[in-house]
Amino acid sequence: MKSRNGMRIISVFMTLLLVSAMAMPAMACTPYAQPAQDGGAATSIGCPCSEGIDIVDDSDVKVETTELSGMEKNKAIAQALSDKSVLKLRKELIKSGYKPSIEKISATKAATINESGTITTTLVAMPFSGADGNVTAVITFASNELGSAAVAVVISDGMLTTLGYDSISGEVQILSIDYCSFCMWAVGGICAVIAHKGCGAGCLYVCTKVPNPLWAAICYGTCWLICDYIVAYDKCGSGAAIICEEVGLC
Repeated sequence: MKSRNGMRIISVFMTLLLVSAMAMPAMACTPYAQPAQDGGAATSIGCPCSEGIDIVDDSDVKVETTELSGMEKNKAIAQALSDKSVLKLRKELIKSGYKPSIEKISATKAATINESGTITTTLVAMPFSGADGNVTAVITFASNELGSAAVAVVISDGMLTTLGYDSISGEVQILSIDYCSFCMWAVGGICAVIAHKGCGAGCLYVCTKVPNPLWAAICYGTCWLICDYIVAYDKCGSGAAIICEEVGLC
């Protein structure tokens, strides 16, 4: 059962999520974005994070991360802002009353290396603020040799929602995300890397071990929430079930 404290915590740490670089762990991956089953806005967007990628066992995968700056950062941001999915998600957020925080946009790059070669993923996080001035949404754009993807993670009334643009219907739709399973899966990987990488670089490292762009975008836009809670309350000694309930995702 979600406590009021948990709901408050999810709001606080979503704010931190949206102004920082993000990402997450690597183990066996499962689809987290699936068609909605409630008869509402179903989506054609799925997220089999290793589909079409020559990485089955990621234990030998190496990830090198870099925070972009200068011309390289500007180029990455320009690419993100010209993407059709980003434009549609941005329009939807602005229509809903969110304001883009241009000065807080971050851009990072991760090289995923295994025996088959290297895939270089660029991740751009574009935060938005709500009417009260707090950051309440973020659009994450991920691109690499395999393609590109963009999602918007929104916090409203203590609840997390992920939006995606469906090019088939031409509409922005809600992605059905199993946040509880995601959190339960994530905690071990986060605790394994935060001591020497921190939440930003640590999440980037974890999310791009399997560099499916959609997976990276969803993962990168959610991981910081969990990670920052773990750090703030020194929770790595607690079990995943306890952490995920306290953070408000289970």
